[in-house]
Amino acid sequence: MTNNAMMMQGRNPMPRPESVHPMRYDVREYDDHFKLDLEVPGFAKEEIKIELKNGCMNIRAEHGKVEESGKMLRNERYFGPYGRSFNLGDEIDVNSISAAYENGILSISLKKLNKEELKKNTQIEIQ
Repeated sequence: MTNNAMMMQGRNPMPRPESVHPMRYDVREYDDHFKLDLEVPGFAKEEIKIELKNGCMNIRAEHGKVEESGKMLRNERYFGPYGRSFNLGDEIDVNSISAAYENGILSISLKKLNKEELKKNTQIEIQ
């Protein structure tokens, strides 16, 4: 397992005033990328947001409770925000991340940087 595979262990999003339900997920490592599959059933694609910030990928989905007439006898379904965060480390090409959503599964492809790109130093010009 590479260092980055260990970093791909998801964590719940930062605590917020409201309760955030964690998304269940699987991670697979391939030669040139990681594939992340998250369960997000019952959501429209437009209700799911993926954000990259400070080396962290935050995934959040939320929709409101549907109000129906009639007396509620039992309420077991969860209505509120779902989320998960992943530390991407330095092996991921953040410009090549792609995502697709089908049948309640959000699939995210995270392309690895090649070894030459990892070794490359960036010169910073002093002005």
